[in-house]
Amino acid sequence: MYFECFRCEKYCSNRKTNIISHLSKKNKCEPKNIMNIIDLTDEEILRKSLISKYNVYDENNKCIFCDKNFKSNRTLKYHQNNSCKFKDNNDSKESKHSNNIFNTEINNILKNNIIEIHNETHNEIKNIETYIETNNIGTYIETQIINNFVNPTFNFNLVGFEQEWKLDHIPESDKKIISFCHFKYTTLLKEILTNFVNLNVFIDKKTEQGYVYNNLTKNFEKMDKNKIVEDTIDKLHKNLIDINDDVKKDKNFYLDRNLLNLSKIDIETKYNNYNKEITNKKEEINKDFLNIYRNKNEETKTNFKKVYKKNLIEKGGY
Repeated sequence: MYFECFRCEKYCSNRKTNIISHLSKKNKCEPKNIMNIIDLTDEEILRKSLISKYNVYDENNKCIFCDKNFKSNRTLKYHQNNSCKFKDNNDSKESKHSNNIFNTEINNILKNNIIEIHNETHNEIKNIETYIETNNIGTYIETQIINNFVNPTFNFNLVGFEQEWKLDHIPESDKKIISFCHFKYTTLLKEILTNFVNLNVFIDKKTEQGYVYNNLTKNFEKMDKNKIVEDTIDKLHKNLIDINDDVKKDKNFYLDRNLLNLSKIDIETKYNNYNKEITNKKEEINKDFLNIYRNKNEETKTNFKKVYKKNLIEKGGY
């Protein structure tokens, strides 16, 4: 028997006191999976870490007929030669699983997640248990569970941090105002984050660790906070230049071109000054941007959960 830190999933001990000491450290261990702890308090993490675990039997000593694991090859052979009930059965473990899957695992999952279904004839709502008894469960799995249970998640597409933000929600009039305001970079970021598909950065308040969603790998990746801000300013710089150029092309917008040129100079000056800064001033700028992300932590947390669930389903799990 042993205990394992629920946060990092690396530290193990056969003593509860060691686990308590590990989780009580001022410098918190880094979570292996941010989704495991995103909603948990320190007390809840400790409680989960103090749940006893037992050594898993060697996967190499698994019976090919009944799928049971054994401590040693010797006990496995004895089982197969003397007591395995499925060895001489025409039903292999694969067919055994396929015959029972709808009546056990899937059936239990669906019953625990009571899903209401509209009766096509009477337009009434039936309980899933009644539906399973009177309809073909295989057809139900392929159609109803996806349409009624999964669909809201599948319709959600979060922009990866490595991708360009979606700016189509910002009115053209607001873009013009942003182009000429003094705090261009922070103002634009706040407007960008009003669109929930752009909420892809989470700052863990406990560990002060940054996490971003990578759409290429479909994973939540750890990223240094300063790197997050640097990449953010790179992206904002490009967006602001594009907005400035679009304003110049707008023939219906009458404004002195010198003002547009001054606006562009301001965009470039702030960008270059930030990249040259190596003093405390850069740290203060980073804090401002990180606070903007922190203020969106709760909404970002919701996004991460949706994407995590969606990716599990697409991989064949839930």
